[in-house]
Amino acid sequence: RTADLPNAVVDALVARHILIQEQRAGSIWYQLAQERLIAAVRTSSRNRQISRNGMERNGMETTTPANSPADFRMAAEAALGEGNFISARRFAEVAARRSQEQGDDRQFAHLLAFQGEVAIAEGDLESAHDSLLAARSEFETLQDAQAAVRVLTELAQVCLSMDSVDEAVELGRQAVERVPADVDARVVLAYAFWRAGSPADAEAVFNDALDLDRNAAGALLGRGRVRIAL
Repeated sequence: RTADLPNAVVDALVARHILIQEQRAGSIWYQLAQERLIAAVRTSSRNRQISRNGMERNGMETTTPANSPADFRMAAEAALGEGNFISARRFAEVAARRSQEQGDDRQFAHLLAFQGEVAIAEGDLESAHDSLLAARSEFETLQDAQAAVRVLTELAQVCLSMDSVDEAVELGRQAVERVPADVDARVVLAYAFWRAGSPADAEAVFNDALDLDRNAAGALLGRGRVRIAL
């Protein structure tokens, strides 16, 4: 299920170009494919709330389940899309806490990674670093190598933004060692080598990435920039 909807429903909305699917921070995100759909969704939500309130006033029994972690994540994503970073952070924190209370370790790990993404968008790199470190620990406990590598890669990027170059190199090395075929991890490691003052090593790692995917735009761009520097 995705946000309390059967995955088949979400897949159908993607197939009909109503939703767009993309990978972010080790998890799958969905958003409306066109901005003009936003008004329709808001109108539908408002009408549904009015209908529910009318039922309650008329004495009809209604049952509203407690807000789930997925509900709070959706609220955080909406706030993030509006640039409301304070609300996005709060909703993301509640989502993570509730998933932990429910004992859903995998969802908790993904929500920690999501907290990191919110912090990156907000520009709070220290908080992003802490959240991503916690997410990495959870994914490694779950023995989810792919998710752990995605978080390691994003963590290395955060370290580069913080000018923690040595840490970025080490994290990049760990990511590549865990999943050698991960092109993104190699690209980040190459940039870390370059920032560390080793453009020749960076070029070699970019070449390795392009051996895996000759059309990897990030690796092509990085190699070109390094060759200019050389």
